[in-house]
Amino acid sequence: MYHKISTTLTKEFELIAVEDLKLKNQMTKSAKGNEIVHGKKVKQKSGLNRSLLSASFYQFVAMLQYKQTMLNDKLFVKVNPAYTSQECRKCKHKDKNNRLKQEKFKCVKCGFEIQADIGASLTILDRGLEKVA
Repeated sequence: MYHKISTTLTKEFELIAVEDLKLKNQMTKSAKGNEIVHGKKVKQKSGLNRSLLSASFYQFVAMLQYKQTMLNDKLFVKVNPAYTSQECRKCKHKDKNNRLKQEKFKCVKCGFEIQADIGASLTILDRGLEKVA
């Protein structure tokens, strides 16, 4: 399945930009806490960690990168993932309150609204374009 998806993407796009995520040491930290401060939603976080680590994210990104750059001689960039879901596309204001709900983004500074995942993906693309410019 990953081969088909990565082949389709690399044939269709001249530039592919992805977040340079560090799953193993940042996104999958334990939620257990310590003896003094106990963690929150430990079971949910454990399930999410299991899903993230089993999703073969690194393998898929490696496929994309290889096919995009080596087979198709096209552009592939990894961008800093910091605040991609909290940064306003219109005014570039970053605030955790811009995304209070999972699916909705509304800038607290300029009022710009967009579906949150689409906004974040466009921010990733913008950063990728800046990198190759």
